[in-house]
Order: sequence, then C-alpha cells, then structure tokens
Amino acid sequence: MAANKNRWIKISALVLIVCLIAGLALSFFRFKNAHYRTFAYSNIQFSFDGAASGIAPNGEMLDINDLLSDAVIGEALAAAGMEGRYTVEQIRSQMEISGSYPPDINEQLMNYESLLDFNANRGLSLTSFHPTLFTVKLYHDFDESISRADLEKLLQCVMTSYEAHFNKVYSMNLGSTEISYDLSEYDYPQQLTILSRFMEQSLGYAEQLYDKAPTFLYNGISFNHIYVRLNNLINNDIAGLNAGITMSAAAKNTSRLLTLYQYEIRSLSNKLEKQNECLKNLDELIASYDKNEIIYLSTADSLTKIDGNSSETYDELVSKRKDVADGITQIIVKRDQYYLLLNDLLKSSGSAEQDLTAVPLTEISQEELEAIVLPTTKDTEQKRTALDASIELLVEKYRAVMDDFSKLVAAFNTQLINESSLQIVGKGYSAPKLISGAFASTVIKTAGPFFCVGLMICLVIIIADRRKKEKAA
Repeated sequence: MAANKNRWIKISALVLIVCLIAGLALSFFRFKNAHYRTFAYSNIQFSFDGAASGIAPNGEMLDINDLLSDAVIGEALAAAGMEGRYTVEQIRSQMEISGSYPPDINEQLMNYESLLDFNANRGLSLTSFHPTLFTVKLYHDFDESISRADLEKLLQCVMTSYEAHFNKVYSMNLGSTEISYDLSEYDYPQQLTILSRFMEQSLGYAEQLYDKAPTFLYNGISFNHIYVRLNNLINNDIAGLNAGITMSAAAKNTSRLLTLYQYEIRSLSNKLEKQNECLKNLDELIASYDKNEIIYLSTADSLTKIDGNSSETYDELVSKRKDVADGITQIIVKRDQYYLLLNDLLKSSGSAEQDLTAVPLTEISQEELEAIVLPTTKDTEQKRTALDASIELLVEKYRAVMDDFSKLVAAFNTQLINESSLQIVGKGYSAPKLISGAFASTVIKTAGPFFCVGLMICLVIIIADRRKKEKAA
C-alpha cells in the first residue's frame, strides 16, 4: 500500500513538474513576444482650490495637455542637454498622460438621478469631475538605445518645465504696466484717450480681482484701493484735462487736429445716414405687420388651430427699432461734440464769428477752414507747456498706481500658487525583464492554468485507480 502511494506521489509530481515547465516555457515565449515597452514615469498632484473642478488658480480652465506643448518639451530638451539630439515631435509622440479616476467610475457614468428620488445622499456627477492626480509616462521608442538615466532625466526636465509653465500661465497676470505708445507723437486729446483706455483696462482687472479676493491685503492695500485710485484718475484728472483742452482748444498741430475732427464728423454723418435709412425701413415694416396670424391645419379627421409667432416677431422688431433709435441719438450727440470741438478750435484761432455747430460740414472747404487758423502765439505756447507738464504728471501718477498694483498681484499669486499647488510626486522606471511584475503576471496567467490542468489529471487518475481496485476487491 505504501509503495503504491509513493508511486502516485511520484507520478503526480512528475505530471505537475511537466505542466509547470510547459507553462513557464509558454510564459517566456509570450513575454518575449508581447513587446512590453520600456518607460519612465512620474506623477503630478494638483491641490489648489478649484483643481477638482478643473479651474486653474487664475480662473481659467486647467488643461493638462499643456504638458505636451512645444514650449514645455522644447525647454525640457534644452535643460537636459538633448536639444539637438531629439526633436519635440519625437518626444511628444512617446508621452502618455492618464488621470486617476475612482474605481467605480463605470458605474457612476451609467448612473442617473430620478426626479422622484428624494434621497439626500446623491452620487457624484461625473460631468463636473476632473482628476487631480495624473501619471505621465515617457516611452523609449523614440530611441531604444537611450539609457535609463537619460530617459528619467528627460522626463524629469519635462515635469520641471511644466511646473514653470503652470506657475507662469495659470497665475494672475497683470502684463506690462508700461504705456506702449510714444505720447509725444499724438495730440493732446489723443494722448488722454490713450491714457484713459490703459486705465480702464487696469480698472476692470482690479475690479475682477477684488470680486475674487475682497479681503486680500498686502501692505494695507487691497484691489479695491487700486480700483478707487484708477477711477479717480479717470474721473478727475483726465476729465479735468479734457475740459481744459476743450475750453482752450489747445493743440500741438492745429491743422492735423482739424483734419481729424473733419474725418470723425464725416464718418459719423455717413453712419447717421445709414441708421436713419434703417429706422425708416423698420417703421414701414412695423406699420404693415400683422400681429394676429392664425393658421388652421386641416386633416382628414380634424381641424387643428395653430397660433403663429407673429407677436414675438413684432416685439422683436419694436425692440430692434428702439436700439436703432438709441444708436442714432448717440451718433448725433457724438457728432455734435466734434462740431463743438471744431468750432472751439477755430474760435481760439481767431474766427469767433462763425458757429460751425449749425453749419453742414460739406459747405466748408478745407481751404476755408485752414485759412482762418492763425499762426501759433506766445499764449498758445504757454498752454502747450502747461498741458505737457500736466500730462506728464498724470503719467507718473498712473505708473505709481500700477507699481502698487504689480506688487499686489505678485503677492496674491504667492498665495494662489505655492509649493503645494502642484507637486511632482513619485517617479520610476519600467522595463521588460524576467524578474519583474510584468513577467510574474504573465507566468500566473499562463503557467497557472497548466498547473491546474495537471493537478486535475492527477486527481482523475488516482480516483480512477482506486475505483478499479475497489471493484477488484
């Protein structure tokens, strides 16, 4: 009996060993031909406010694909000393970015909420779900001879380059605070217009930041302080200088300003003519419009009454007419302002008898206008000197406000984006080798079934042998 038992143990062991060897051989063959790719990997963790909603610190939509941009990869290649060795497109084609999602993501995607479900515990709405942890892989297929150290170094440079890109692009950006115009080349009204537009842009940005962070202070200054100071410059300083220029009709080049006013008046007059024609057509259309349109649709079995949408269309036409009429009023007011400016300019030049606000511009030739412009006087020179000094002082005030604004935005960015906002966590390297998780997985999937089949064969043979002996006994 003992000898028989030992015989079956040896047979079972032999069968299992053969199955295991066959499984290992097949596993090795499958692993060798599976083309497992070599890659370096690293992780990016976003932990700033709004990251889970996909909103960057500056309020814009966060796009992780910026990591694949030419600028990021190009800077990484330069930093790694591989700029001439590889191209941006080679590296980008071998990069893969994947977000970390909940394990039950498929169930949540297939889930929906019933209007009759009053349960307070609702599932996550995946339309607004954005991963905050990403894995970035760089495969070595662009150069299979690249060393592990170089592949890891290149990926690390890409991550560092993206971190710098993130800090630059997704922070609050005030931009250049310098006036990008040579004001001396423009006349006084145009100088004030340019300054006013720069201030209005900065004013709107200060208001936006104040709405975002109303309690933020730096050296006792908030975004509202910047808003108030810029608003004072627009409503007091610029408005006062504009009034002074209008009253004194001061100009660096009277003839050039004269031509500008003529052009603006002609342009507004042409626009006014077109808008008046549009208003006339709208009046005719509204007067002839039928509001009570009803359509009866007859079928074999019934007569269906359909109310037309003529009332809505009529209301839309009336609203459009109001907009056009308001626009005409604004054009007339603006054109009259240019007439007044033109009239003041000519009066200051010695022609006080003629009021151009009541005279059509087409009745006055360029020669007639220029003939009544007197040469520059000493009084005019004094006005220009005073205006130059006033505008220069205004520019200095604006620069002082923008200097404080820049410091405030920089301090706010420090609060928005810090070391914990974007973290590069974990890195590694994966290559196909026999002592690896990939090969172990292949062995389990391939040799495991072989071993189980061998074990089942042994059991079947043992059971059959015992039954045979029992029958013989």
